[in-house]
Amino acid sequence: MVPTTIGFPLPESPSESRPQPPADSDTEAIAATDLVPAAGLGDRALLRIIPPDRLAAWASSLLSPLTPAQRQALEGWLRTGSVGATAQMLGISRGTTRSRLRTAGERLGGLDTPLALARLSLALRAPAAGPTDSAGPTDAGPPAALPTELVDAASARRWATELTEPLDTPQRIALRVWFGHLGSVAPAAEELGLHRTTLRRWLEEIGRLLDVDLSSATVRADLYLALETLAGQDGSPGALPRRGGRTYQRPGNL
Repeated sequence: MVPTTIGFPLPESPSESRPQPPADSDTEAIAATDLVPAAGLGDRALLRIIPPDRLAAWASSLLSPLTPAQRQALEGWLRTGSVGATAQMLGISRGTTRSRLRTAGERLGGLDTPLALARLSLALRAPAAGPTDSAGPTDAGPPAALPTELVDAASARRWATELTEPLDTPQRIALRVWFGHLGSVAPAAEELGLHRTTLRRWLEEIGRLLDVDLSSATVRADLYLALETLAGQDGSPGALPRRGGRTYQRPGNL
């Protein structure tokens, strides 16, 4: 299946335009706007630490089930965040766009998890990962589950630690839970024991601390992979301090 917006819940048929929920929407989501090197991350981007040849081989293996037309549709969808805009950009019908995206999602094993979307985002940004003439199996073996497995464990943890260093434990937990719910504020807030407005303030503060735009699919991909690299027992919602069954308010009106 293909999400309606990049990194968010998906129905059987993707929406025809990127939703723009009001600020107090229970299903507030941040839609992707472009497919570029992670804006604002600079030298902190995961692409910077993976050897280009290894990254290219991984991306080629991951994308090998796709036809050029399906990859083109995915790139347009990641860039625009909507089926309608992708169809217009490619000069094809919305029905054809939906069909290509749905088939691509099936060939990739689904696009309805944050890991699947993060891997796709990185693979499509790989410098030398070009489309093949036709889809088909390769002899390269299955691609690494986590792109951070393309570098040694110490380098991956150092990258992840430096990228997320400005965040404290509650912020990391909140961001990871938000990613786990594909960017939907309401269920993430419920799992965290936070009011939705509080979680939105936390996310805004996280964006400021990291100096990134959380509306970027590429930024979210790198952050998700960094948090997964560092994930441990203290990264669960149960690790947050609580009072009366609700999570403490953080200092500074977060």
